[in-house]
Amino acid sequence: GEKLHSLAFNFLGNLDDTLEEIKFEKESMSGKVRIGTLTGVGKSWIAPKLLSYAKENEDLTVSVTMGFQEDLVREFENYRLDILILPEESLPATGERIILSEEKSIFVYPDSEQFADISTDIDLDSLLGYPTILFQQQDHLFIKWCKDRFGKAPKKINTRYIVNSHGNMLQAVQQGVGVAVVPKHVLSRSFYKDKIKTLGGDFEVSNGKFYLVFHKESKDLLRIKNTLDRLTARPNPFSEN
Repeated sequence: GEKLHSLAFNFLGNLDDTLEEIKFEKESMSGKVRIGTLTGVGKSWIAPKLLSYAKENEDLTVSVTMGFQEDLVREFENYRLDILILPEESLPATGERIILSEEKSIFVYPDSEQFADISTDIDLDSLLGYPTILFQQQDHLFIKWCKDRFGKAPKKINTRYIVNSHGNMLQAVQQGVGVAVVPKHVLSRSFYKDKIKTLGGDFEVSNGKFYLVFHKESKDLLRIKNTLDRLTARPNPFSEN
């Protein structure tokens, strides 16, 4: 019974989406556009950027889904999402791709006396002596930054605070809890960007390329084409601006 319910639920959901596609004309800015991305990018860029877009198009429903890459890819492959915005290593096997830009990560620390000795001469052992803020228990961004900057991964981190939000990480840094590594595009749009310190551009590390992915056939729909144009318009989310 549960298997039949799941099968019927997915079938009816896909049927509703298909009927909606048929209902609205190709050259009309009516209907729905469904976009999926990671939470950090979604909060810092996608959701704010598409607010004005939704306001400009009163007959269009803009849906932004933020979550884990595995769930987003599955929804896209099942045609439950029209557009994905994900890092290169997380892309689905299907769909057309447009590169957005290269994401960079950046080391940040509190502007306080306790952290005044941090400088561009710091080595990994010294850095690991400072209290550290992590994105979840296994902070891949922090580990990758250490490996790229110092040639090796940290063996033991002086973890002080763990949270799955880069915005909350920056808030913790500003309050003097510890150091952290965050995406540069999140910092550039943060309320805390002028309230904390960094080691400058030489200490930025590439975190891979971000792509926009869409179903090839959907580009014939004006609402999809215009949304793609809006999302790829400069400045992009990872630019200096």
